Amino acid sequence: MEHSTDIIQSSSTLQLSMQKEVYTYAKEDNFNALFGLLSNKLEHVSSEEVLNIIFKHVAASGNSLLHVAASHGSEGVIQLLCYHFPLLITRKNFLGDNALHLAARARRFVTIQNLVNHVKIDPHKTLELASLLRMKNNKGNTPLRDAASMGIHDGARLLVSRCPVAASQRNEEGNLPIHVACQKGHLQVVRELLNYWLDPMDFLNEKGHNILHVAAGSGQMRIVDEILRNRDLEALINEKDYDGNTPLHEDDAARGVWNKSQDVEVRKMRKVLKVLVEAADKTEFDNNLIFDSPRTTLTTEERNRGVGNLLVVSVLVAEVTFAGAITVPGSGCDLNSGSSKKLMRYYIYLDMLAMDVSLIAAIILCRVS
Repeated sequence: MEHSTDIIQSSSTLQLSMQKEVYTYAKEDNFNALFGLLSNKLEHVSSEEVLNIIFKHVAASGNSLLHVAASHGSEGVIQLLCYHFPLLITRKNFLGDNALHLAARARRFVTIQNLVNHVKIDPHKTLELASLLRMKNNKGNTPLRDAASMGIHDGARLLVSRCPVAASQRNEEGNLPIHVACQKGHLQVVRELLNYWLDPMDFLNEKGHNILHVAAGSGQMRIVDEILRNRDLEALINEKDYDGNTPLHEDDAARGVWNKSQDVEVRKMRKVLKVLVEAADKTEFDNNLIFDSPRTTLTTEERNRGVGNLLVVSVLVAEVTFAGAITVPGSGCDLNSGSSKKLMRYYIYLDMLAMDVSLIAAIILCRVS
């Protein structure tokens, strides 16, 4: 009985030792050492135990050997594993991630490329590339979504070109990969994903937000500017979500950033607001005011829409000036000198004047509407 227990303990110790060596070699991309280890250990442990280590128990997170290699960009080990154990590519860890998820989050384009190519040339014909690229983890994220989130535009281009359907897959938050790219400000990824959509009105998440809603709400100036310069997308400025809010309202909803006195974010949001307001003015009034058509040609609906946009702007100006009165600039400087006091009085006077005028304008517009 004791002899049997000693054998089990010895086997367990050997397996743990091998597990550590295998992890290290995969992480360091030591192809020769890993191949030699797997060959030698077959003389001491069963092939079933070796396969168990390769497929399941390399890391506490449930990562297989291929997960580890993909995370660290160990291309030699990846070549070895994909050739001899192609089913590892679809293996998920405890979080539902396959090797492509981890490669995307590690921003390893070469690894993504190698994994995709191995599926294409799989001699055993046991894998289907489209199914692999559509696989979601426990959060509902596909490899394309992770690539879009990390800003790997080459990886996003490769994945969406091999499986365009992945661009229309939503995660548990109801967001498409393009929403995530807009939120993170990854302009190149947004451009890549736009090539695979025919109708921009399809870019809606579960809240009814289009990509301009998301970019404006996240303060991503470059994305907002890119969208508004695109003739096929400029109409998004007036589109409403399921709560009836346009991208201008979404920019208003980001006012919480101002209350935290984060100067960089405040300036970013103001730039976004300026671009949105200018775009709204152009799309709303170009056809009726800029050209020769008289003002009387405006319909009641158009007039009310224009008044609504101006009302949003006046309220936003009031909020910005109110925030400016609370977070007075120069709080860390010496305000006891005469010139500093004089400048501060001018600042407060002009700030309050702007706030009063915007409030009066908001009241007048409310009565008009």
